[in-house]
Amino acid sequence: MNTRILNRSVFAALALAVATGFGRASHAQAVGPDYPRDNALAEDATCKQASRHVKLGRGGLSADQLNAFGMRCHTEGSFRHAMRLFEAAGMVDPTHTLSQYNLACAMVRGAEAEWPGEHDHRVWVILENVFLLDSGRFDRFWADSDFDGFRKRMAMPSAPMSADAVAAFFNGRQLWGPTPGAGPTRMAAFTRTHDTALSGTVTGKDFSYWGTGNLDDKGTWRAEPGRIIVDWHGDTIRTELIMPEGINNYDPALHDGWFSAPEGAEPEDD
Repeated sequence: MNTRILNRSVFAALALAVATGFGRASHAQAVGPDYPRDNALAEDATCKQASRHVKLGRGGLSADQLNAFGMRCHTEGSFRHAMRLFEAAGMVDPTHTLSQYNLACAMVRGAEAEWPGEHDHRVWVILENVFLLDSGRFDRFWADSDFDGFRKRMAMPSAPMSADAVAAFFNGRQLWGPTPGAGPTRMAAFTRTHDTALSGTVTGKDFSYWGTGNLDDKGTWRAEPGRIIVDWHGDTIRTELIMPEGINNYDPALHDGWFSAPEGAEPEDD
């Protein structure tokens, strides 16, 4: 059996994908486990000085410090510099949910002046992973005015769906994804344990393991207000958060998460 542990904290990879997809939004150098710890930056450094510090690959800053400098840029409206600093914070500490929430916010605010909605699908992926690790960020999101335009574009209600409504939404639903610019790599069908249950099972196929055939994908899910939490324990082991509003119609060129196939059609898996 091919077993893979998918770390819940996938922010480092997501942040790189987000930044490179945002034109020239970020130029952060390698700042992962080998992030240098010298060349400390003064606490009163300007937004641009902090951004350049990261661009040059200099270290000495914790995730909290990078997030604080990012907020300095964000407050000034320098969203591209803010994104670079929030991205670096997430790479220093992939569990630093505040900086990644702020990264999503900076992406939304920075894009709205020029390309409203251009990167909403990538923002969604970041937010779902933030909410998985920090439910408090999920509650804040619904009242955060910085995301007003984003919620409107995503046709989100004024408050999250009830757990019962979420369970009913997923019951009997078949989804495909993720599909980052290629054919869909997974299929999953959700079933409620019984008509009023707030939990159920999910079964499907995982096409992402080339050369190994289509692996069985199965798990259990539970409904919470506005989302389900899926614990996969088939050929892959991972935990995932899925929100109903994040499920798009089939568009592999744009959507990195789960989607519904067009009515009467099934997407190809190649």
